[in-house]
Amino acid sequence: LHLCDRRQRQMCIRDRVDTDIEKGLMEYYKFMLAYYANKDSKTALGFIDNAYKISGEYGYLYLQNYMGMAWQYKEYDKVLELSKIATELNVNDASAYYYAVKVYIEKNDLDSADKMCEEMRKANPDGIDYYSTKAEVLRRQNKLDEAVEICRKGIVAGSDSEIYRQQAIAYLLKSDKENALEAIKQSYEIAAQNQQLSIQTANTVALICFICDDTKTYEEVEAMFKPVSYTHLTLP
Repeated sequence: LHLCDRRQRQMCIRDRVDTDIEKGLMEYYKFMLAYYANKDSKTALGFIDNAYKISGEYGYLYLQNYMGMAWQYKEYDKVLELSKIATELNVNDASAYYYAVKVYIEKNDLDSADKMCEEMRKANPDGIDYYSTKAEVLRRQNKLDEAVEICRKGIVAGSDSEIYRQQAIAYLLKSDKENALEAIKQSYEIAAQNQQLSIQTANTVALICFICDDTKTYEEVEAMFKPVSYTHLTLP
């Protein structure tokens, strides 16, 4: 009888877990539909928040996506809240520190951003996101030589488009147009090769090429994003 009762309890627990996971998935599907239907951020995030909460102990499955979407919708306090939860679950969750850095940069809390950068590096010493985010913090602190240098280290470690983009901005702010143009063209080339040319990267490429009189590259990027006028852009 005791064994039978225990099996029944195990079955009830398993059924409840299955139900929670299924309910969470349904809410996540609703989020995806809302997102691709361009619904407002409150509606879309409401569904993914439901998926996260309903899934109980399995809510962590949605944490990364939830943080990313909260960042995209500029719900910065929610990003910090989720980042804290994520790092409590896994102190080595580098992406949680990454999003925290980006939020603190937006809030102009550069000391906290710098602290999160170092936590991100501890969590993933081999990750290259550290270099571009650290460079952005340094250049916003007007430490332009240090920003250029950290990008050099990132390029040696395994560069990506964003490292070159941050280096190009730092060079431009130093009034070093030649190196700014060289770096941003590297950023553009890598992004184009990987088919990951974002609006942000395109804006920076076009702006620097416009300032540096590289008409050919400027017109190439302008043609890709025709409705955008680059003469009034500011550095991101």
